Amino acid sequence: MLQGNIDHQALAVALLLSLPGTPILRYGDEIGMGDDLNLPERLSVRTPMQWTQGGNAGFSSTTGELAAPLIDQGPFAHWIINVAAQLQAKESLYARVNALLRVRAGLPEIANQPMRLVRVDHPAVFAIAYGEQVNVLMVANLGGTRAKVTLAHQGLKPIMADAEYAEYAEYAESGHASQELNPYGYRWFKRVQGGSDQ
Repeated sequence: MLQGNIDHQALAVALLLSLPGTPILRYGDEIGMGDDLNLPERLSVRTPMQWTQGGNAGFSSTTGELAAPLIDQGPFAHWIINVAAQLQAKESLYARVNALLRVRAGLPEIANQPMRLVRVDHPAVFAIAYGEQVNVLMVANLGGTRAKVTLAHQGLKPIMADAEYAEYAEYAESGHASQELNPYGYRWFKRVQGGSDQ
């Protein structure tokens, strides 16, 4: 999935979770598990979940043949991509997806406030807002290079990001602030109590 680029994979999940509706992740998406395109038809996406790097990827204790073959070669092999390894890594895709899901669960605005796309001054940056007064703002850099964008919403504080970022630059008189995003980076913001919009 996305050539195994963890930043790109996390961005895909962040985008999915920023959209209205019920987000659906298929098993293995949270660890970046690949598919076996050598298998016929839908079997290619029905390989066993990769729990560990051990026998049968921790999916089954059988000594016989599994109903579907494991991914045991290439960059998505079960000894490389598995839940156990990612639980040990602080910056794993699993850790990032888990953090995104926890923050998303605390954003009822996505379900009950109007959504609109926000025009920004960089062609690779996607921005979406919820609420007439912009109560939640989600910004994503769809490009593979850093992107600087100007945001025009005061009263928002960052609640989720792909990495540690410096806080907003000082607001100019216009009420705009510059923000730089990493390649495939994302930031989510939420209105602070009593914050006003400009």
